[in-house]
Amino acid sequence: MPISLRFGTDRSVVFYALLATQLASVMRAKLTPPASDSDEFYRAASIRLMNQAIEESRHLLIVLDGLDEAQGAGYNSTVFPPNLPPTIKILVSAREQAGDRGPEGWLKRLDWQANMAASGGLSILAHKAVIPILESVGIDKNDVCDKLVERLIFLSAGEPLLLGLYATDLSDIARREGKISVRSLEGLSPGFTAYFSRAFDTQSLSENGDALEMTMAVLAMALGPLEGPHLTTLTCNLCNISRPIVSDRFIKPLKRFIAGDGRPGHGYVLNHPKLDEYMLEERFGLDTQQLVENAFLAWGRGVAKTLETPPNMPAPAYVLLHHVDHLCRAGAGSLYDIDLLLTEGWKQAWFNFDNDYTGYADSLLSASAIIQTCTTYHDDAIRTLRLRIKIGLFSGSVRSQGINVPSDLLAMALQDQLITLRQALILSNSSYPTTNLTIY
Repeated sequence: MPISLRFGTDRSVVFYALLATQLASVMRAKLTPPASDSDEFYRAASIRLMNQAIEESRHLLIVLDGLDEAQGAGYNSTVFPPNLPPTIKILVSAREQAGDRGPEGWLKRLDWQANMAASGGLSILAHKAVIPILESVGIDKNDVCDKLVERLIFLSAGEPLLLGLYATDLSDIARREGKISVRSLEGLSPGFTAYFSRAFDTQSLSENGDALEMTMAVLAMALGPLEGPHLTTLTCNLCNISRPIVSDRFIKPLKRFIAGDGRPGHGYVLNHPKLDEYMLEERFGLDTQQLVENAFLAWGRGVAKTLETPPNMPAPAYVLLHHVDHLCRAGAGSLYDIDLLLTEGWKQAWFNFDNDYTGYADSLLSASAIIQTCTTYHDDAIRTLRLRIKIGLFSGSVRSQGINVPSDLLAMALQDQLITLRQALILSNSSYPTTNLTIY
């Protein structure tokens, strides 16, 4: 099961659906997609099907690829029972996080004891992996000599992404010239920085070079996939140019480095973390990064302001999900920004997007971190205190909904469709955080 920000499977509603669907296929169970509250439905279904697999002694191998990209706290390790039988194995791949020293960090996050899980790192590719990679892009292995393999290993250091990029380049050469040779790789420096510099320097010299550069800067600074019209607007505003007639004018020349098609739910995103690293550490300086960050902040503030009147307008998913994160990352939040997040329009936009106020409450708590102490604001100390109280009251209200409501009553309300599955699970967690609501 792939979990990827780049391919839109990082949100809980997606990866729980993938997990439940695969488990249902193995268990020959029928899943009827709900009209709403999909994430909670599929999470509950995954738990139920896992328990059924344990009871029936089924042999399962569950692969979670890229768990580090699960959005926020969306992934909950309680989906998998802590004591699995020998018939069920779980394989997890994840990049180390800041502060990690080996796999212990992820073992702790998953609440897996060291004696119940084996861990290890991935090694780079060896010489024998080169020819299959070249064959995968249409190059005949009979055209590949030992010197070419040696050169590719030197340039890529065995990194799969870099080998794949060079293989694509060689495939293009083979189509143009009818053959490939090691001479095509002579004079090139090894490593990601050298490769990306050559690729993007060529693009920057072409027509619309500045716009292409800015497009990459925007994608590198983005915290999630961007829909095509929004990416174009950000790029044009930053470059002070008119919108192009062709919608993908700034994307097409860079397509090999970008995933997605720009539609809602399939936004554009850099297709590998190494590209983010190169863009932010090697290509774009702090001035450019700040310029782009300010553009994201202006976009979010503009959307929030338009939602004041009328309050039922839709808002871009990216802004709802990431505006607060941009405020926190930039350390640029003001009391006015907090005021905008507390408007009825912003709150209603969240409800329209999520069918619930829990995500909105979580975003408010994150936003409260940018409010400094009341004394810092001098004349606005009372206003600051008022905003803190508003956030606390609203967040507490959301979290205390249905507190002490008996689980049987919640189950009956759900059965009679007086509340949704998501609402029932949220209320159950609020009322009985250490127990589970069983829904039949």
